[in-house]
Amino acid sequence: MSITFLFIIIIIIILLLLFLLICIGAQFGPGRGAVFGL
Repeated sequence: MSITFLFIIIIIIILLLLFLLICIGAQFGPGRGAVFGL
């Protein structure tokens, strides 16, 4: 594996985690969801 390949995988994982946090915030925290515009 090259460093670039691992770097891309890390970015994808971070984006997925942020997406999950936004979804959870929109469901359980109205104020937190409003911050992300959802």
